[in-house]
Amino acid sequence: MALLNSNVWMWRILVSLSSTFLIVYVLRIAALFVDDTYTATVRWKVLTVLSFIASLHLWTLFWGTLTWCTGSINYLVPGCCLIMALFPFVSFFMDKPVNKTDVILAILPGIYMSSMEQAGAVFVVFTSLIYLYRRFVLKKYSRLNSLFVLWFIVTILSVISIAAPGNRNRAVQELFWFNAYRM
Repeated sequence: MALLNSNVWMWRILVSLSSTFLIVYVLRIAALFVDDTYTATVRWKVLTVLSFIASLHLWTLFWGTLTWCTGSINYLVPGCCLIMALFPFVSFFMDKPVNKTDVILAILPGIYMSSMEQAGAVFVVFTSLIYLYRRFVLKKYSRLNSLFVLWFIVTILSVISIAAPGNRNRAVQELFWFNAYRM
């Protein structure tokens, strides 16, 4: 809650950094899916077109909701942190080398992202499916200890966040705050 009382410049910097990191990591994930047989020029063109399409779609959404403090703290920043935390696992899934620096850079966003229940649940399910798919379908037993540590930390924090008694109390209170919400 201390962030909500911050100076407007903090929000501008936070939104700018989150938007930049979101675009960078979406492009890094897209680059994992582009075949290695393409030349660097073709890869660059594909990634440029993808980023242009994404920016057209997000432009109206961005200025309407994500720049507002609650939109950025509830959606943009945790979504960006989710993408940053998923990047090493997507690299692992695509049989690309996983850098220790990517895992280290994913720890802090993973910790922050785990406090948002939806992002934590997406992370836990998605990464668990990657491990299960590689282990039982592809029969690849390679295991990276750094990825496991990241998965374990974020999973424990996400479970604590989801199972916290305050979530149920908040849901009950929201029924009184927003009477039309009750169905």
